[in-house]
Amino acid sequence: MEELKKLFLEYRKALKEANEADEAWEKDPCSTEKEKAFDETYKKEFELYQRLSHAIVDISLGQISKSTANSMINGRFEDLEKIIERIA
Repeated sequence: MEELKKLFLEYRKALKEANEADEAWEKDPCSTEKEKAFDETYKKEFELYQRLSHAIVDISLGQISKSTANSMINGRFEDLEKIIERIA
């Protein structure tokens, strides 16, 4: 459970970094440096997203499907955070 919490916190941080990089790039769309920074942060975010989704499926022993895990991450992020805080 502690690993799930750690993974969630890493994902939350990566999501914030990717959003910030995206905002910076939107303000300066001609900047190749900002585009590269966004690409790198988004790649990290997506990797952690996939790992978190897989961990949710694993921890539920398959009772939560991958698509449901993805929906939890995308649509119920705050609720997922509360659940993880309670169980981890």
